[in-house]
Amino acid sequence: MYEDIRNNKIKTGVIVALFTTMITLIIYAVCHMCGYGESAIIFSMIFAIISSIATYYNCDKVVLASVQARPATREEDLQLTNILDGLMLASGLEDKPRLYVVESPQPNAFATGRNPKNAVICVTTGLIEKLNYRELEGVVAHELSHIKNYDIRLSAVISVMVRFYSNFIRYVLPYYI
Repeated sequence: MYEDIRNNKIKTGVIVALFTTMITLIIYAVCHMCGYGESAIIFSMIFAIISSIATYYNCDKVVLASVQARPATREEDLQLTNILDGLMLASGLEDKPRLYVVESPQPNAFATGRNPKNAVICVTTGLIEKLNYRELEGVVAHELSHIKNYDIRLSAVISVMVRFYSNFIRYVLPYYI
């Protein structure tokens, strides 16, 4: 387990470094073609580093916004909050993840965030309606395992960076080329 956690942390670092390098090169090429000269590399590096840092620290917020998730409340989602409370006792995690619900008929759940302190578990209403208590508990336990193994960091950072840079390439680059 500890080797998997270490490997996920290393993979995340490598991916962030590769994306930062890639966006630096793309912005540099565009700036150079537009005649900005050698100052283009400084601008592109600063932009790439700032966007990578912002992506890393806000990946959970971006993912939640993209699925239009709402925070789970005891009043509306008592069963789900009780399940998470019970599983926290057995999980060994120090920090309780935030719990969100997506209004969707599709049965699905996922965990996101950059580490266990900033973790989020998100469950669709379709999953809540279709599963009984024990099945839902199994799904939430599975998502807690992703948090504990730092799978969430790798998947959240990759999905947000790919989305950010693909939108950058799609909408910004054609404007300058």
